[in-house]
Amino acid sequence: MKKGISVLLCAVLLCSLFAFAATAAPNYCELFQTEIRSLRWSVMSHGGVNVAPGDSFSDNVIMYHMKSKLMQQYYEPESAYIVIPAATFESETAKQFAKVDWNVLRAWKEDNDENTGYNAANKTYSYIAAGGMGDSTTYVVQGYTQSGKQYTVYSYFIDQAGGTIAADAVKGVDYITYNEVDCPVEHRLKTVVETDGTYVKFHSWEKVDSIPAADTLIVPGETVPDPTTTTKKPTTTTTKVTTTTTTAALTGTTAKPLEVVAQIDTAKLETVAEVFPENTVVTVEKIEKAETLQTIETAVKKVATAFVAYEITAKSNNVTVQPNGKVKATFTVPAEYDMSKVVVLYVADDGSTETVPSTVDEASGTVIAELSHFSTYVVAQALPESDDDAQGSNAEKQPDSPLLWIVIAALAVAVLGVALWYFLIFRKK
Repeated sequence: MKKGISVLLCAVLLCSLFAFAATAAPNYCELFQTEIRSLRWSVMSHGGVNVAPGDSFSDNVIMYHMKSKLMQQYYEPESAYIVIPAATFESETAKQFAKVDWNVLRAWKEDNDENTGYNAANKTYSYIAAGGMGDSTTYVVQGYTQSGKQYTVYSYFIDQAGGTIAADAVKGVDYITYNEVDCPVEHRLKTVVETDGTYVKFHSWEKVDSIPAADTLIVPGETVPDPTTTTKKPTTTTTKVTTTTTTAALTGTTAKPLEVVAQIDTAKLETVAEVFPENTVVTVEKIEKAETLQTIETAVKKVATAFVAYEITAKSNNVTVQPNGKVKATFTVPAEYDMSKVVVLYVADDGSTETVPSTVDEASGTVIAELSHFSTYVVAQALPESDDDAQGSNAEKQPDSPLLWIVIAALAVAVLGVALWYFLIFRKK
């Protein structure tokens, strides 16, 4: 008996571990570290310019990157050239770059050597076998965000040879103190990619002046929630509780100025300083993930014809917290909404909804609500009340209609009749 219970407990434990694994997505920081560092040499050595979304990387960048990726597989010590079958080369290139101009690539030559590049007759691509592709800098992935199938990776390079940075290295804004030497940051990058966990496909490449705070990114070593089971994705602008405004104080508070604690294009959160612990970071995110929007639509479809959804969170030292007081939330109302029907709704985890008291400002096209709990909220256009709904509502409030009384009387007579019949039968016995 005890042995059976032990086996059962082990099975439950294993199932729990598998269930936990199933709710977590891979952390791709290490993969991005390798792949973006490989591309970086080609970009900086052969056309180190920004590549906007939708643009193609230059032919030199693509060709030298693919040489670096494939040279070991096709290198022959006796040959002066690395020769790669065109089918393999083009298939691998398509996996690495979102946009490729094949006509440009097929016209490319390495160092003007006619024996290199695309050979239509042999259906091959060739490179000069000689030539190293070293990189004396250290590449650091700060973290990334995810939006659908695309990942935005933030990274930087420092002037320090080596593969990784020691865990105890001091990381500053413009340098890393490594082995007691201040190594300057060469540049910061924002790289948009796709990945299937094996290949990284590059969309764009841009030098930036700064990198978002680590607590808004998925960082190395962090357990990543499965995107199919979570709606919380830190991809929006966050602001620490530091910016003071002159807006009037909240209802129920003493006259104190409000501070902007988070803001994006269509939403702004303000409150007084003591509502959150020190160093709290508040995030307001416009929900755009299709699966999450479908769930919210199911929850609000009985009360609204259209909606815009937001996820609002707060973290203090990476621990989720709730406001200890009121937070003023100002949302921009879509231009096509009927302002007379605009409402703010709270959407609970169980799919239920609750109307939040709010004030519509038609002049500014906004709706304002005071929140005391952070979660999922929607700005919605309420369903119009139909005549049938109104009549139904009145009928519920006025149960004295003639038909209703007739039904009640008939039921009462039937009950009395059954009772009388039962009483007479009982008396005879």
